[in-house]
Amino acid sequence: MTKAAAAVCATKTLSESQAAEAMWAYYKAHKAELTTDIREYRDFILAELGKGVSAEKVFAQFARAPEPVARVRRVR
Repeated sequence: MTKAAAAVCATKTLSESQAAEAMWAYYKAHKAELTTDIREYRDFILAELGKGVSAEKVFAQFARAPEPVARVRRVR
């Protein structure tokens, strides 16, 4: 999703089809960063986008936690 599209989502309410389009665009662009169970929250995401909440804010709560950095063993 472009920044302009994200800004539009954040400033006005969207129809269901517009919210679905915004949801799909954000999901495609950030799929690797999102939790695997995100599909269970489709209705919630659509409702929030429809209210005018930005895609970044809606999807932020479904972001994967960063993986811990593996410790490096030093060999002497």
